[in-house]
Order: sequence, then C-alpha cells, then structure tokens
Amino acid sequence: MTEKQQHFKLSIAQIRHEKVKADGERLRQILMNILSNAIKYTQADGIIELRVNELNSSVFGKSQYEFICADNGIGISREFIPSVFEPFSRAEDPRISKVQGTGLGMAITENIVRMMNGTITVESELGKGSKFTVSIPLEVCMGEEAGNTEPVELSVLSVSERDKKEPVKRAENSKLCGGRILLAEDNEINREIAVELLEMQGMEVTAVEDGKKAKEVFEASAPGDYIAILMDIQMPVLNGYDAASEIRAMNRKDAQEIPIIALTADAFAADVAKARSVGMNDHVAKPLEINRLLEVLQKWI
Repeated sequence: MTEKQQHFKLSIAQIRHEKVKADGERLRQILMNILSNAIKYTQADGIIELRVNELNSSVFGKSQYEFICADNGIGISREFIPSVFEPFSRAEDPRISKVQGTGLGMAITENIVRMMNGTITVESELGKGSKFTVSIPLEVCMGEEAGNTEPVELSVLSVSERDKKEPVKRAENSKLCGGRILLAEDNEINREIAVELLEMQGMEVTAVEDGKKAKEVFEASAPGDYIAILMDIQMPVLNGYDAASEIRAMNRKDAQEIPIIALTADAFAADVAKARSVGMNDHVAKPLEINRLLEVLQKWI
C-alpha cells in the first residue's frame, strides 16, 4: 500500500480459537480480493481496515468467523450496490479516470464464499467509503489437535496444512481432481467464471464457444482425455442439444459413456426431457452454483 500511501489497520476482536480447519487457499483468495478492491478504490492517504471477529455458532465444533473490510474510499452509489457481485459490473464515477468496475474478482469472491457455506454483504455510501462483510463457519481445532497442526499463517488465523490441501466439497480421492472437463459456453463472461470455479476444484478445463467446436475437440481427443462435457444449450453454429446428439452418434465407446451435463437457464420439465432425449445425463441451472455442479459431476463420474 506504499505506492498510494494508504494506511492499513488490522483489528482483532475476541478470537477464542486461533487455529481452524479450512481451505486456506480459498480463504486467502477471499481476503486478497476484498482488500485489493478496497485498495483500488481508496484514494491516497486513505484508510483501509480489516476487522476479524469470532462469533458463536449453533453447529458444534464450529465458530462463525467474520472478516470485515472497511475503507473511506470513493464509495458505491445506491444504484450500483445490487450489481457489485455481477461479473464486470460497471458504474461511471467522475472522480476516477477509469470506469468503476468489479471485473470478475467480486463475482468469483461471492462464489467462493458460498462454496464455504458463508455470506458476503456490502454497505456503502458514495463519497464516504465501503464495508464488505464476509461471514464463514469454520471448524475449530481443539485440545491436542490444535497443537498438532502445521499452520499456514493467515494474518490472525492458522489453517491446518492438511486442510489447505483439501478444497471445499472435494474428496481427497475424488475422480474430479486432476480430471479434464470439456466446456461449451458461448457467453465469454459465463465461460470465464465456469473455468475459474472448476479450476479452483483442481480440474483442467478446455473451453470452447459453440457446440460445433465442442464436437470437433471431443472427436480429436483420445479416449479418456475428458471425464465429462458441460454443454450450454443456446449456442450459435451448433446448439447444445444437437452437439450432444452428434457426439453420442460417434462410432467410439467413450462417446456413448462420457457424462454430458446440460447448462441451461431453462429448467422446465420439457427442457429437461429434451436434454435426456438427446443423450444428456443431467442438467444444472444457470447461473452456476458450484456445489450443485460438483454434486452432479460426482454423481455421474
């Protein structure tokens, strides 16, 4: 923060358990994203504060940890607040040279928070600053377990090294980890978000923008290269239904066996039935909920 000569404050309130079990990489990414956002939109000599609280939880063995990032920066207009977590949302602001925008950062942050069964909220006033509050339930280390962890320092919390290696909702022996997914999605923003979320879970992703390219990529692949195909329905050149049908018609065993999951905003019974009729195994509604997508993938792989 020396480049803009900003002032950073760290406030810790009533942390009873300093060691927790969590996905350290994801927690670190959440904090980096909200802090980076504060730095970006706080003027020189401005103040950015990170407050950490431990609250009671109704779940045994867990505490609710609250991470509050507050700044006295340019703030967010009332009209723009509902769009803060939308990809590449933008608001014109005469006080900064560029268009104010969140890029993919805050959209990804919201998804990670949801993956960790948490919540993220924002309060802001134009010209006075913003406050982002992340609340996440974390399993606390108690007794001998607290002393036996190999901590990864996270400012005020220690995350067990072994838990850092176990991303949220992913079993250690899951076939998803390290597997390659073929993704067909014509919307660039949706495609980038899907790729980011899948890669966070340890998967490799080949992403294309239409059904024809999905068919060609699969046709050129060796058997076993892909563990599943995620297929948007409404795409140019070749839609998802036709692409799935043509893949199933290929004269190769894996074309009959590979799970094909429909990604669709239309979840009516008729749409689901049509997806099944062309050989799709299942469907996931858009916008994507990563935990739901993981459940479906694990069901078929």
